[in-house]
Amino acid sequence: MVQPANVIAGIFGLSAFLVAIIAGVAAGNPASDILVPALAAMIVLYLVGMWVGASVERIATAYIEGMTVPPKKSTIDSVENPVQTADSSASTGQKTPDEHIR
Repeated sequence: MVQPANVIAGIFGLSAFLVAIIAGVAAGNPASDILVPALAAMIVLYLVGMWVGASVERIATAYIEGMTVPPKKSTIDSVENPVQTADSSASTGQKTPDEHIR
């Protein structure tokens, strides 16, 4: 299985390499002046990407482990008693079925 930290590090490194190559070509520098800084940028940002990826991985793992699944209600607990007495409806402020008709 591919580790997310490795994927993030690869993206960081290749992005740095690409930016350095494009900037060097746009400036009109020779290839030897472009490749050395581009490789250095790729290595440095790969290491930064490993650190960022490992941090993200730890944060995501902690978040997932911290999530709890609510207990499943049984069907008996979820069925409400449809018949209400006048006393119970008066205390809750709900109307009785006879009051809805009037």
